[in-house]
Amino acid sequence: MILQVSQGDQETADVIMDINERVNGDAMTAEQQALLTEQEVATEGIEDRQHAEQREMNRGLDAEMATEEMAVENAIQEEKRLVWRLFCTFTQG
Repeated sequence: MILQVSQGDQETADVIMDINERVNGDAMTAEQQALLTEQEVATEGIEDRQHAEQREMNRGLDAEMATEEMAVENAIQEEKRLVWRLFCTFTQG
C-alpha cells in the first residue's frame, strides 16, 4: 500500500515536471539566464539590507530595554532608600 502511494506520488511529480518543462522550456536563453542572475543578485542585496536593518532595529530595542531596566532598577533602589529613611524616622522618634 505504501509502495503504491509513493509510486503514485512519484508519477504525479514526474507529470508535473514534464508539464513544467513543456511550459518553461528545457533551456533558458543567455538573455534569460543573465536576467535571472541579475534578479538573484538584486534579491540577495535586498535580503542583506533587510537583515542589516533588522539587526540594527534589534540593537536599538536591546539598548532601549537596557535603559528602561536600569531606570526601573534605579527607581526600586530609590524607593528602598526612602522606605528605610521613613522606617528610621519612625523608630527613632
